[in-house]
Amino acid sequence: MFNINSIISKERNWTCKGEEQFKCRFSFCIKRSQVCDGLIDCNMTYWDEYHCSKYVVNKKQKSFNKNYQRNVDANPPVTILLKQFSCPTPDLTCDCEEHSMDCSHRNLTSLPNNLDIDNGATKFIMRGNRIVIKPDMFIKLDRLTYLDLSENGIEHLPARLFRSLWRLITLYLKGNIISIIQPYAFVGLSHLLTLDISCQRLSKIETNTFLGLKSTRKVNISGNVVTDVADGCFNGLSAIQTLDISNNRIRFIGENVFNGLKKLNFLYTDEYQFCCMAKISRQCFPE
Repeated sequence: MFNINSIISKERNWTCKGEEQFKCRFSFCIKRSQVCDGLIDCNMTYWDEYHCSKYVVNKKQKSFNKNYQRNVDANPPVTILLKQFSCPTPDLTCDCEEHSMDCSHRNLTSLPNNLDIDNGATKFIMRGNRIVIKPDMFIKLDRLTYLDLSENGIEHLPARLFRSLWRLITLYLKGNIISIIQPYAFVGLSHLLTLDISCQRLSKIETNTFLGLKSTRKVNISGNVVTDVADGCFNGLSAIQTLDISNNRIRFIGENVFNGLKKLNFLYTDEYQFCCMAKISRQCFPE
């Protein structure tokens, strides 16, 4: 009978053969020459490319370009990646380590080139740039699980912008100047758990804005200028547990706006009178 636990146990207890091999964390061994070569050989843990920017190199190593050094005495020669691994365009000096690529505050107006090449990065942090939104900009980035586009001066989100990001779990858009989110903008984000669209210029939430977010647990819409919350604007949020609509200018909330949000536990508003319309919520603030 197939026993996955026995296989995992064997991987954890695997013993490497001398110094010519490298032990992947909780797994098998690879060749020492595969460590810090810019390629992921320790599947799942990326252990062979972890902290490569801090790799201690031999004094006899010889530099052959600005990014790499080679130990000419090693047999076979060992190539050591000096820059943090997985940056597709090293000239951008993004901080790349393990599965994360941080290009915050780089004055970028578009995503870096060559991101469609699978380099192991699943977490993109693009905070504090000037990214211009284009309809197909994420079409080849379906591996992403985390995306931070906060503080980019983004003005609108077109329909189906994120349609390819079915693996995405966290999406941060805080601190932009979004005034329009077209219906179906979030279609495709079937595994998203957290959505932050706080501190924008949203005055209205259209019907079906959140359609497609069937797994989302937390949505933050605080710090906007929303005046009306009409029936149907939360369609699609069937799994939501925490909803923050505080620090807005809400004058009207539709009578049935919270219908269908059966798992809502925490609702944050500006006035208690709105809590009376969300009796399904376990806790509503202010109390």
